[in-house]
Formats: sequence, structure tokens, C-alpha cells
Amino acid sequence: MVKYQKCSDLKRTFAFLIDIFIAFLIGVVLFTIPSLIFQQTDSYKNNLETINAVKKESGLFKNDQNLDIYLENEDLTIKERYEYLDNAIKNFYKNSNFFSEDKKTEYDLRKKEAVVDDKNLFILEDGEYVNSMLNISDNEYYAFYKNEYYSYALPSLSSIVSYKDANQNILSAYNVILIVSALLSLFIVFFLIPVFQKRNRSTIGMKIFKIGLISNSGFALSIKEFAFRFLFLYCVELILGFFSFLIIPFISFSMMIFGNKHEPFHDLLINSRAIDVSNSLIYLYEYDFNIKNS
Repeated sequence: MVKYQKCSDLKRTFAFLIDIFIAFLIGVVLFTIPSLIFQQTDSYKNNLETINAVKKESGLFKNDQNLDIYLENEDLTIKERYEYLDNAIKNFYKNSNFFSEDKKTEYDLRKKEAVVDDKNLFILEDGEYVNSMLNISDNEYYAFYKNEYYSYALPSLSSIVSYKDANQNILSAYNVILIVSALLSLFIVFFLIPVFQKRNRSTIGMKIFKIGLISNSGFALSIKEFAFRFLFLYCVELILGFFSFLIIPFISFSMMIFGNKHEPFHDLLINSRAIDVSNSLIYLYEYDFNIKNS
């Protein structure tokens, strides 16, 4: 049996963190390229056109900016800003292309109930709610309209079927690209790179810290053993671990730090071990050992 030097838990931890960082960088590249390609497709352009058309018709945006942000960048008084907002919100709620019910009635109800320091912000005059003029500052009125814009108008826009579906189509495509790029980057870092390292089965992080993997026999992991180890690490500890709020990886990491054998779950499962290869060579099999030591 070949004797190897035990690898420290600290080195393994840093190696894993480096590998995760490398996987993140690869994932960014793998996400960016398909995203740029997707943005050139008819599907993306048609959905984006639908979104922009609805935003323009709603009157809640100006120059593709939130109307409130656009107005704050204009040379307008506070009163001019909130009057502009009020008019845009009213027209939006009354748009029959968007709503089968009169949303303005709900808007009027919120105006009716709006109070500051026990004073009503609005009073009913000729069927419309107008400023009560009870020594209430313009800033209070502006705050009311901003709240209406962000808390009610924009959410109402998001509920419009064509707008909602177009946004969902784009978001779903990006989610698919994100998931595939994340899984592929992990596959590259934790399997594709180590699988070509026949002796050590080292990731880039493990190679930096001179860490290798051996089987229970004391020789290099076979392709079958390494593939099984990877599948468990990939499917259970990384993927399921993500959906379990990192509980599974935490348990595996705890086993490495505090367990009797100081090995994570995936290494205990297939009887593999991480060793320090700073001053030693991992042999492929017994014949390789005999040849190199003859």
C-alpha cells in the first residue's frame, strides 16, 4: 500500500472556493454569449416590441424611463410634476384597451381616503377630486402621486395580459440560459477538466494547492469511480444543495471538518480520499507503481 500525505481541510476549502469562482467566471461567459444571440432572435424582438408598445400607450413612461424619474430630471416645479403624474395616471386607468373595469373609480376612492395630519388631501368638486388647499404642501401631494404611481399604476400595467406574457417569455428564456450556463460551467470545472488528469483528477483549485484524489486501493481513481463521484457531487450536493438552501453542501462540508475521517459525503460514498501531492506521485495502478519504483 502506497503511503500518502494527508491534505489539510483548509487547503481543500480554498481550492473549492477557487473552483467555484472559476465556475462563476465561465458561467458569466456562457450566459453572456447566448443572451446576445437571443437578443437577435425574432422572438425576443417581437416580445420587446409588445412591451414597448404597451408602455408607450400607457403613458406611464417617457423616453423609455419611468415617468416619475423623467419628470424629476426636467426643469419643473413640484406642482407641475405631480399634475403631470396625476393626468397620466388618470388617462391610464381610463384606457379601455387595458381595463374592462373603470380603474379610475378605485383611484378616486384612494384620493377620497387620503389624509395628512387629519386633513383631507382632496375634495370632490364637479365630479372630480381636486386639491383641498388646506395648507398642505406640494411635497405631500407629490408623495401621494408617487405612491399611486409605484404602488398601483405600475403593478396594474404589469397585470395587462400582453405585457405580462411578453415579459414572461423573455424572462423564461433568460432563466433557461442562466440554468444551462450554470450547470455547464460546473460540469466543465468539476468534471471535464479533472477527467483529463488521469493521476490526480484535480480541478484547477486542487492543482494550485497540489491536491489529488486516490481510491480506497491507494491508486488513482478510475474513470468510473471519478464519474460516480462527480455525479453525486454535481446532482446531489451542488444542484439539490442549491434548492435546499445549501443545507446539503453544509452537511458535507461539516463532515469534512468535524467527521472522524475528515472527508465530505461524496468521498465517503465511493471511498475516495484527497491527498497532498506536493512531494509524492499518485500511481495509476500497481503495475505503474512497480515500474516507477523498480
